[in-house]
Amino acid sequence: NMNFTRNIILKKTILKGTPPDIGSMPAWEGKLTEQQVDDVIVWIKSLWPDEIYDIWYKNFESNQ
Repeated sequence: NMNFTRNIILKKTILKGTPPDIGSMPAWEGKLTEQQVDDVIVWIKSLWPDEIYDIWYKNFESNQ
């Protein structure tokens, strides 16, 4: 399921931070609880229209 895969990648990004070549988001692992990370994912997805989420996913995938 594509949505499940995207959620996993988003969760990994929140926990590990973004790779330096595509962003500067710090890692939140050990700072947020599992529930807080899940809440951040829901919040991000509520703000991003599908086309923005698709662009983020394609950009992330191409930099792996």
